[in-house]
Amino acid sequence: MRGFNIVRTFGGGILILLFTIMMLLTGCNTSQKTTEAEKKQNSAETKNQEIRTIKHEMGETEIQNTPTKIVTLELSFVDSLNAHRPVL
Repeated sequence: MRGFNIVRTFGGGILILLFTIMMLLTGCNTSQKTTEAEKKQNSAETKNQEIRTIKHEMGETEIQNTPTKIVTLELSFVDSLNAHRPVL
């Protein structure tokens, strides 16, 4: 009967401990191996990215690729953004 009391007393803690160890082992074991072909493809993609320079009151800003989300702090700016078609 003594063994049954230990499992009943510490059973939940042991399960939580085993689950935590299992999650740590799977989370820490995610190594990604890249091949030479993937490295060459990634470097070619970075070279082909279009960089746009926008001049404004605070200086210049370089934007890579095509922006997907634009945030405005003033509602009047949204109207001017909606008036233009997307720049591709």
